[in-house]
Amino acid sequence: KQQIGKTMLRGVFVSCRRVVAVEPWCREILGTVSPAALCSLTCMKRTAMTHAVTTDSPLKIFYGSQTGTAQMFAEELSMEAQGAGVACEVVDLRKFDENMLTPGTSAAFLVACYGMGEPTDNARKFYDWLVDTDKNLDGVDFSVFGLGNGRTHSERFNVVGIKVDERLGELGGNRIMPLVKGDDSDCIEIQFDDWQKELLKLASKFLEGDSTASPPSSKIPQANVTLETTTIKRALSTSSTDFFFNVLHPHVYTKETQLLKIIAKKELSPNSDRKTQEILVTVEPENDGGAATHVQRISYITGDHLVVYPNNIESSVDAFMKFLHEGSSSASDFADTAVIVNKPGQGATSSVPLGVPITPREMLTYCIDLQSLPSPKLVRTLSALCTNPNQAEVLSSFSEGDIYKKEIQHNSRNVIQILDEFDSIKHIPLDLFVSIMPPLQPRYYSISTSPLCHENEIGVSFRVLEYDTTLNVHRDGVCTHFLSHQKVGSYLPSYIWSSDFKLPKKTETPVIMIAGGSGIAPMKAFMEENNTAHHDDPRPFTLFYGVRDQTEYVYEDLIKQFHAEGIIKNLFVSYSAIAPEGETPRFLNVDILDHGEMVWKQLEQGAYIYVCGGSSGFGPAVSNAFKEVISTHGNMTKEEANTYFKNIMQARRYLEDLSD
Repeated sequence: KQQIGKTMLRGVFVSCRRVVAVEPWCREILGTVSPAALCSLTCMKRTAMTHAVTTDSPLKIFYGSQTGTAQMFAEELSMEAQGAGVACEVVDLRKFDENMLTPGTSAAFLVACYGMGEPTDNARKFYDWLVDTDKNLDGVDFSVFGLGNGRTHSERFNVVGIKVDERLGELGGNRIMPLVKGDDSDCIEIQFDDWQKELLKLASKFLEGDSTASPPSSKIPQANVTLETTTIKRALSTSSTDFFFNVLHPHVYTKETQLLKIIAKKELSPNSDRKTQEILVTVEPENDGGAATHVQRISYITGDHLVVYPNNIESSVDAFMKFLHEGSSSASDFADTAVIVNKPGQGATSSVPLGVPITPREMLTYCIDLQSLPSPKLVRTLSALCTNPNQAEVLSSFSEGDIYKKEIQHNSRNVIQILDEFDSIKHIPLDLFVSIMPPLQPRYYSISTSPLCHENEIGVSFRVLEYDTTLNVHRDGVCTHFLSHQKVGSYLPSYIWSSDFKLPKKTETPVIMIAGGSGIAPMKAFMEENNTAHHDDPRPFTLFYGVRDQTEYVYEDLIKQFHAEGIIKNLFVSYSAIAPEGETPRFLNVDILDHGEMVWKQLEQGAYIYVCGGSSGFGPAVSNAFKEVISTHGNMTKEEANTYFKNIMQARRYLEDLSD
């Protein structure tokens, strides 16, 4: 029977719930085994026959990702699966086809929420299909890992993952594992690692036909790419558009990405120790040495985002080159000798361009994320590269549960810091490095200008992020550091992303804007639009603005001018650290509560609320303040106030643009 289960039953059952067909030769072998007994072979998990020949029925790993986390997890799961001997295929949900889900398919879905609980851009078509389809998914094994933030978006936490899991089950799919709601406000890396281990245990059981399976181990994994050295040599050039159009644009960046020329740059908080800057780029076609930087005029709407592809910090690139270059104190030749990276599999993806010459330094500068925290799997891989057993044991422990939370997450310990601390890691082969490191993702910035008064320009405002970790290691934000070092006349690889931040159609509808620090950017754009389009009869704007102290009050003169002219009807500025003379330091949420009666009146008039600031503290504090206002001034219980708040969110009257 075991031999039958491994080699002969393949193709007999097409459903994990019912026996559809039994060939005559199989009846002779099985004798008088009842249909119920046959079903028992398959009802809990798909029998080995479906999974024994994994090349015919591989594990399909689907991902819906906006900022890259779900894609990174999908690639990691693929490497772990292949290491366990489970054939698999990673599929961008943008390329989903319903014929990919047929009887005998095993599917893992990693799906994130974005915006106001919407599917990611690349998953939208799949999500709409799944909601509307009546396709029978009987015979499809599935498991879903959702990605969300329970602290920032509790009202819509993991709604996409929940819906995908629900619909796959309703359509007859076989849920082999319960839905896991990954929470970015906790430790989503460990949650994913636990889900991944359990999923691969099941896959390994099917593959081997027994009840034992080993979890991922601290061993050096096989690289999932191959490298082909070329004779091409070139020095890295950040000013040439050739590299952008020949390598980055077709192979790394999205097709919408253009090179936008910086035409102005300004310090918005020159007296603060936390710098806030503004950059203006032109949207008119430019030419650089005869090469067009973008082929068509770019348009945007007030409230949209500018998505920027950064370069890595040069010091980080230099540090990694030392580990990638074997046997030499100088990395210059290694840095400028191009390789061609290849990866097997249809539709294969990678953190670096595939099939085109690229140098290691170019990979590190443009393509690979050097600053993000390593996943538990990456920590295990680095521990396996330690030549000192004691260091290997300590580092391996960092990949587990609460230790990971403390040593990696809490201490913000990234890969370069690990390489410094665990000095028995002498070298990382380039093909392995490319396989295990995540791609450098673009960053989203709220546009701070309105096209009504900046017809040919786009402005972004940002605070230059720098901080010291709990281990007293200085860090700079990758993209804000990149932006802050750009000069007028240089180019930003970027594109427009449409957001939900749009003013209501009716101009008499009250608008409540709530901003923290550089979160004032989209509110400035709204104010500019109100001033330009409705100067004589402006929309009723209320602005709550929270800053640390007077030095961080950006656009102060403009805001006061708009208030004096009636463009802003109600203005409330709160200072959390040091207040001006005669005022008391207070947080913005306290200002909302103190003006709760006015806020409640506007809510009852159908007000739209726009919130922009930090996601971990600011966003939850503001939403909690609104719930308290609703409860107090609407004479509601806590439960009734929560329902009221949920309803205005579902009506898209409470809109958030939050990030840390």
